[in-house]
Amino acid sequence: MGSKERREREKQATRDSILTATRQIAESEGWSAVTIRRIADSIDYTAPIVYQHFKNKEDALNAVVQEEFERLIHMMESASASEKNPEAALLKLSEAYLEHALSNLRMYELMNGMAGVDLEATFRCDGCARVCEVAEEALGRWAASRQILFPNVRDIAETLWALFHGAICIVLINPCDVALEKARRLSMQTLQDLMLSWEVRYRMA
Repeated sequence: MGSKERREREKQATRDSILTATRQIAESEGWSAVTIRRIADSIDYTAPIVYQHFKNKEDALNAVVQEEFERLIHMMESASASEKNPEAALLKLSEAYLEHALSNLRMYELMNGMAGVDLEATFRCDGCARVCEVAEEALGRWAASRQILFPNVRDIAETLWALFHGAICIVLINPCDVALEKARRLSMQTLQDLMLSWEVRYRMA
């Protein structure tokens, strides 16, 4: 390995350590507890080293948002691809979205502008748009398999998001095991009810 490649790997490793520390601080104390000084202290770096990678706390948090949306999208795409049947694929994709949110409630707050920190909306909006696109693709495949024609598939995708977001927000109020299980069960049950209603309403003659 050349010296340039080694430096690049070391730079990436440092960046990864900073973002991991950012997540860990937030998980234990909340996103408002994250500061450049706290990040540096937690990984035995000096603040100037952190500033070499991120211009401020908000920059680091935006990077966390970007990374987590990439992870979510990968989870959803992998879940959908694991099933050949379009209905099963749509359900698996939905389960993946729910599981990501319910297993990472603090992260969900940050990704959806609910963490009490002032971040630029661009990264969040771009991530949400890509999540919708993945959902639209799965919805489109399922609709085609059922001879359904949605007037606007984006509206249908956003209806799903509204369903899941509402269930997740209820859990955020009372994040106990019973609430988590109920959110999973009722969200998926309601999705299946919606799918039945869409078949009746939008099936092509």
